[in-house]
Amino acid sequence: MENSEDIIRAILGQIKQPLWENWYIQEHIGSGSYSAVYKIAARRMNRTDISALKIEPIVPDETTLLDEDLRRRSIEYKRSLVDNESTIMYELRNSRYIVAYQDEDIRELYIDGKLEGYYFLIRMEYLECVRDLIKDKKLKLTENNIRRLAHDIGHGIKDAHDRGIIHRDLKPGNLFYSTDGVFKLGDFNISKQTVRSTTFAGTAGYLAPEVYFSKSKKGDYYTAQADIYSFGICLYRFMNDYYMPFEKEMLAEAAVDKRMKGVPLPKPSNASDEFARIILKACAYDRSERYQTIDEMLSDLDALNRKKTAPAAVPDQPVPVQVQQIPPRVMPMTSMQPQPVIQPVMQPQPMMQPVYPMNNPYPAPPVRKSSSGILVWLVVLLSIAVLAVSAIAGYKLYNEHNDGSSGQKTVPISSVELDSNRAVIEIYDDIEITDVVCPDEVRMSDIGKLFGYSYNSVTHAETTVTVTVNSDATEKLYCDAPPDISIYSERDGNEYTITIDASELKGKDKTCRLSFYGEETGESAELELEVKNTGPFGKDVVRESSDPSIIEFHEDKTFTVYKTGEVTVSWIYNGEVKYSKKINITK
Repeated sequence: MENSEDIIRAILGQIKQPLWENWYIQEHIGSGSYSAVYKIAARRMNRTDISALKIEPIVPDETTLLDEDLRRRSIEYKRSLVDNESTIMYELRNSRYIVAYQDEDIRELYIDGKLEGYYFLIRMEYLECVRDLIKDKKLKLTENNIRRLAHDIGHGIKDAHDRGIIHRDLKPGNLFYSTDGVFKLGDFNISKQTVRSTTFAGTAGYLAPEVYFSKSKKGDYYTAQADIYSFGICLYRFMNDYYMPFEKEMLAEAAVDKRMKGVPLPKPSNASDEFARIILKACAYDRSERYQTIDEMLSDLDALNRKKTAPAAVPDQPVPVQVQQIPPRVMPMTSMQPQPVIQPVMQPQPMMQPVYPMNNPYPAPPVRKSSSGILVWLVVLLSIAVLAVSAIAGYKLYNEHNDGSSGQKTVPISSVELDSNRAVIEIYDDIEITDVVCPDEVRMSDIGKLFGYSYNSVTHAETTVTVTVNSDATEKLYCDAPPDISIYSERDGNEYTITIDASELKGKDKTCRLSFYGEETGESAELELEVKNTGPFGKDVVRESSDPSIIEFHEDKTFTVYKTGEVTVSWIYNGEVKYSKKINITK
């Protein structure tokens, strides 16, 4: 394909509608460098739900056309970016100030009958882009409005930073406004879960100096402070007639060059002195003069907003946004697990990693199974009846190839036996440290903020039990379980292998009962389940020094530097060295 527009057109020609049972594409509402966003709608019994659909192609670069190995690696890399965006949005799905994630899917992309890669579909809440609101004169750039925006987006940044996520592309095009009057942060396509990074990423004009120079300055790195700078530039532009610093006097490229030389920024023309002070501190050239954390900036913003006196710069009006769409609803998310045998009723399914067949040259997309619309309503009505009697969610355990649908009379379950009447789930993390805040050489005076780390983790929170029913049973097996416990199964003859997933209970111990039963006879067996957060978890990494006479790490995670010298620092998790680095401490 020649360009991304051609690829998007090819994808649209292959998408089978409805998506997610009842969603139809309505109109194109925006495009990025490698993606397109569409308005989608789902007709319900007495309403129409509106959401946004983002389509991201996962195709090899044009430079890899003649090398099959490079093509595969190119697709795998782009797939990792999509997986990263999906994971981050899922982690932030409960934030009031982040664009709400709703569902996702990944599918094969064929062009001229040949498998060329995949495309990723992500459904999220339908919002208005701040950049478009400004362009259409629906959002007045008054101080009251921008202070409100600063509060909301600041809290969105905080929610990301609290989870170790650097957004890396803060700009007006990635800020949004909801029908209930909340500004939200979106587009985590190039975000990264890390303590620091040296990878160049972002949009020209909004880059912090340390990011700008990371493209050419060896050894330079940046942290979450880079987001604060980009956020400050956004606010500066909003309060400066939508001009970036120095752009009223010179061309954009020259204005950026002037900033990157460390020239102090003039006060944004429409901001009060107090608000200007906050903005200028956020986009300070020197990191030591910038807000160290977004919490510090939010504290100053809150203090300013608590003042009773209105700013004198410009008379302010409420945000005049008129959105005619029906307010979007966040729908339950479906599982990423290929072909789950058990479907939770009235409960969002957990995010699972897809499994790819080894004989496919490209990562294979997970297969999703959907029930018909009628079955969904029947299940919903049944679950409401169950919830009216008890506070636990019902699960239907079934075998797809023996579900009594062939017209033969269903044989009821007359016997239910468990291989054990008690099970224990111990929740812990496996981690791999991916990066550390620790240069090869550091002065004693600069060592105070070092030795942080970023990591990838896999949470273990599962166990399996076996349920045996009478060998001639064709009736479906059911399970009653609390809503924060997820159930999956595989059936082989008259045996069900039940997987119990307690990932939602990470950080919270619990003891409960699960009941497996046949609906016709009421024959059942009960399992006592104990969930314990035994750890270790990502926060439990300890550091050790090869020479405690140079630097010593203490049990309370503090450390003391005694003298200069060369020393190896190790990051240890669960008794295993996960990362080590030799550093030279100088005066």
